[in-house]
Amino acid sequence: MNMRCPAPWHEMFITAAENKISSCCYYRGPVIPLAPLMDSQPEIAEVWNDPRLQAVRALQSTDGHADGDNGCAGCHFFENRPDRQSAPYVDFDALLASGLSPEQHANTQAARDDYRCGRVQPTALPLRYFLLFGQTCNIDCVMCIQIPTRKHEIELSWPLLQKWWTAFSSAISVDVIGGEPLAIPSAIKFIRAFVADPALEAVRLTLFTNGTIVHKHLEALKAKRRLGFAISLDSIGAGYERIRAGGTWAEVERNLLAIRALMDTSHPDWTLSTNALVMKSGLPYLAEFARFHVAHRIPCTFHSINLSRGMEEPQYAEDIVSYPWLLDDSPDWRDHFDQAIAIYREAGFTTEVGQLELFRDRIGHQRQDRAAIGATGPALVEVIGGDAVRGHIGRTGRLPPAPLRQRGETLAYRPDSLAEVYVLQFPRPALGTGMVRIRLGWNPLAEGADTLPAVAVFDPQPGLRLLSRDLRRDAGGHTVDMVVAIDDIGHDRPLEVALKPMLAGTEAVLPDRLALYRITAPADC
Repeated sequence: MNMRCPAPWHEMFITAAENKISSCCYYRGPVIPLAPLMDSQPEIAEVWNDPRLQAVRALQSTDGHADGDNGCAGCHFFENRPDRQSAPYVDFDALLASGLSPEQHANTQAARDDYRCGRVQPTALPLRYFLLFGQTCNIDCVMCIQIPTRKHEIELSWPLLQKWWTAFSSAISVDVIGGEPLAIPSAIKFIRAFVADPALEAVRLTLFTNGTIVHKHLEALKAKRRLGFAISLDSIGAGYERIRAGGTWAEVERNLLAIRALMDTSHPDWTLSTNALVMKSGLPYLAEFARFHVAHRIPCTFHSINLSRGMEEPQYAEDIVSYPWLLDDSPDWRDHFDQAIAIYREAGFTTEVGQLELFRDRIGHQRQDRAAIGATGPALVEVIGGDAVRGHIGRTGRLPPAPLRQRGETLAYRPDSLAEVYVLQFPRPALGTGMVRIRLGWNPLAEGADTLPAVAVFDPQPGLRLLSRDLRRDAGGHTVDMVVAIDDIGHDRPLEVALKPMLAGTEAVLPDRLALYRITAPADC
């Protein structure tokens, strides 16, 4: 990325579930802990000028800022934008021309000037607030990153929001997120108060919702002139119900069409859009998905899945953008993309065309590497038994993990956090360039709520590429088989395989079989 991102001058992301305030939801650097603020209740200007947010503005104040290791490098948002080198994240001039109140206009003009001057201590307040109230939800999506840490009792503090209430009037939009915000009591209370306040009439309220229970609140929401619906919708029909367990497509479709009808008749200032993850379960329905959106004039933003702790196995099974080997059993995968792209292109939906072309071409390029996997050669490492992995355990994860203990013939540990990770290491010079196959095995476990096998994960690493990952379960236990391409043996960091807990508080059992093979010959392409 070689463009300056205006997000640190534009928005504030506040999440009770993750106990943090940051410049945006994609930022991965130091953040402000939220919990102490719920007690101290500072003014919003004090939080907006916290040194940790100032540091992000300093990072974004000059071109070339994202080089190296920092919280903005490798931004998941810009990586999935076909226009990421030219289109701004925020167009301040367009906002200023969008019919703002005098208070909004003055704040937007100040924010634009702060951004252009690279001020780390801005004169403006946020133009957009993301309020993530909690993780309570009424459905369980197969890829949901919140499931492993979902805690229904954690919600955004109502007294803190009341302290900040007057600041919302100078914002252009306030976004309410969950979980499912229409299933979270504090979020519902906030929404109703926001809708009823005439001082916030000019501020757009946007609901990030799964769309399943909108009908229960639609009558009350009609009182809001500027209202937005951003509905998470990864597929339609049977594809939708496969992905979003507990939801029904017929119900969501009725809600979408009800919103569209109100927009076309009595509520022209409302907006409606969807967000979709590109997934294996949704791919067969992609053309139908495009046809529905075009027919009802609903824009969609497509995303790839972002690998998250605790949800690695479902994501390894669904993320066709990062793991294109999932399409080995779908010879017509490209046709699904091409048909959807053609439907969007004919209707003039250029953003959707660009995003789907980006993902289609990325998958195609990576599948060329997949086709080059050759035959499995001699074993470089092969160990069996309870100490199979002990000799290869090296650097641990972000938090020191609980100590390993002997569990029968295997090793195990009991983490309090998903961030407690053991790592297997293999020095690169001994492996050479080319491809290697890593095979980890677990004997049958008496699995229960308290004991689960560790999840073998290949995190992104410089000079290394994951070309395939297979999980096989049978009467003999289960095996994870990975093929990794080694492009650079001179890098300081060894080849690493993380062994992560599936759930915090449960015993994570490490593999008792480990083998590493060289791949000796290219496949017949």
